[in-house]
Amino acid sequence: MKKRKPTTRLPSGVVTFLFTDIVNYSSMKGKMAKRFTIERQDAFVKNIKQPHDEIINRSLTKNGGTKVKDTGDGFLIVFRDVEKAVFCGVEIQENLRRRDIRLPKGAGSLRIRIGIHTGMAEPKGGDYPSEATDKAKRIQENGKAGDVFLSTETHVLVRDKIRGVSTRSVGFHKLKGFDDDELFVASRIARKTETKKVRAKSKLITVRVLIGDPDEQRFLWLQKLLRDEFKVDAIQASTFEEVKRIVEEGLFDSADRLIFLCDILPFSSTKSTPNAFLNFVRLEMIASYPEFVCIVTKDHDPNLDGLSRWPHVVHLTRLPPTEQDRQTMLTDLGRLGDRFVRRSGF
Repeated sequence: MKKRKPTTRLPSGVVTFLFTDIVNYSSMKGKMAKRFTIERQDAFVKNIKQPHDEIINRSLTKNGGTKVKDTGDGFLIVFRDVEKAVFCGVEIQENLRRRDIRLPKGAGSLRIRIGIHTGMAEPKGGDYPSEATDKAKRIQENGKAGDVFLSTETHVLVRDKIRGVSTRSVGFHKLKGFDDDELFVASRIARKTETKKVRAKSKLITVRVLIGDPDEQRFLWLQKLLRDEFKVDAIQASTFEEVKRIVEEGLFDSADRLIFLCDILPFSSTKSTPNAFLNFVRLEMIASYPEFVCIVTKDHDPNLDGLSRWPHVVHLTRLPPTEQDRQTMLTDLGRLGDRFVRRSGF
């Protein structure tokens, strides 16, 4: 008699779901350097998908997770232990950053979104047709590239319990089909020795910021100021469309990096009327950064009443700036403290 292949028994009751998703999955396949579609598909699987899968499989096995299904550009994984689920998510993101998975030219770096939720669920037919699974998927869809997003339910269960891992709120998010929920990000706590190494390399540019500014001359002045005084590099986006694209493509993979958004930034190349309030509202919808900065380019502050998070205001009213303008900028940026960057020579 032919032996039946043993199947893994899926857990039931209170379980934790972890969803993963590769950012820009479809466009990445199209950029593979092959002539034909089938060859591009094969190259993507061999050079990107398989190494990606190996990292995830290794970590879920190590942490007691069970793969429920492959979603094409990611996985659904279930855990009995909520703490191991969160640690597994953090470990996966760390290992992906360390592994040099070569991507096609122009595709950026490999980034995935991870969403985690804990709830009641019963497996049926090798899957979980449950509200808890749906919510985990919605959280993953609201997540940012390179981060591990947690529901409130999961955060309550793991807060301050996983040694070496910290959590922080990224505010309330709209989850399709569910009430608005406060989401959290889990990340590894840097060791003191690692912190000392970073400080010792104060001459290196270790942080980047995004400056939303259509004015090339002003951008170059700001870029030089940040490099000279804060050892920070900057890239420019001339419209809000560009800001959104850069953020969504995961070029800024750490939520403690700041986005500078000028009060004169147009929404798009075709709609040139600037509106600082609307720009910040749109930015809050796509980015989980804990601090926004508004570079004010007029003599008065823009009307930002009604925002859920008030941006830090930095003044630069003249171009070319005077020495007084430079000192004002440094003072305004300095008020951000450790949430921004330290001055060189720290």
